[in-house]
Amino acid sequence: MNIKDPESRLMRWRIQLAEYDYDIVHKSGVQNTNANVLSRIGSVGALEGPMEVVNDQVKKQILYEFHDSPLGGHRGMNKTYRAISSRYTWPKMRREIEEYVKQYKSCQTNKILTPRNKVPMQVTTTAECPFEKCYMDVVGPLPVTTQGHKYILTFQDDLSKYVVAVPIERQDTDMVARAFVERVVQYVASSTD
Repeated sequence: MNIKDPESRLMRWRIQLAEYDYDIVHKSGVQNTNANVLSRIGSVGALEGPMEVVNDQVKKQILYEFHDSPLGGHRGMNKTYRAISSRYTWPKMRREIEEYVKQYKSCQTNKILTPRNKVPMQVTTTAECPFEKCYMDVVGPLPVTTQGHKYILTFQDDLSKYVVAVPIERQDTDMVARAFVERVVQYVASSTD
């Protein structure tokens, strides 16, 4: 067998089809009633520009092929319209495609909505002296330690980037307030004296 590219798709198909016993028989267009309507229209439309479609059944098939099928990829309205309009045309096509894509439930539930108005970035000021501006957060839940701690209270100074991490059992207000006063405020007060 003399083949330029033995790993090509055609070669893989040939190997796969070799398992079957079949005969290839040519059928003219009139006799070939099983042929896909879209494949015939597409081949004619490719030669003459976008093909005029008037049959509603063919429109449904086109919409399925360009949107719902695995090769269609559930593209959005604009991409689906551009792909279809390059090969087919019919009256009110854009509106029909838009309605078709909008009614497709899984596309609407999985649609990623990007915010249209982005808040502009704000430049914040850095503190001029230590502990003028501080940040605090609770991290967790984490795996429970042998002392029963499940969370970490974190505290950071904006200017010096000084960090205090305090393990705590719960993240309720009493526990956080007590840990903050006993372990952060007391420690910071003693270190600034």
